Amino acid sequence: SQGRVFTVGRQVCQRGGGSMKIKPCPFCGRVPKVTHEFNDDEEKLYTIEHECHVLIETGYSRDEDTVIEWWNRRV
Repeated sequence: SQGRVFTVGRQVCQRGGGSMKIKPCPFCGRVPKVTHEFNDDEEKLYTIEHECHVLIETGYSRDEDTVIEWWNRRV
């Protein structure tokens, strides 16, 4: 399934669409979103977007399934 495309500044990003299932937040129960953006070298980098008040950072990866795996290990 294809995610919703949106723009952040001049960067085009997309939500969702990965092959791995992402787990909900262990604190609020909401399911976070996978987003991507392009860095200065035009590399696509994925990260997790989550609006819970508890800070859980996964970092950035060139692979969408990698950031989902990092998130899922945190929960």
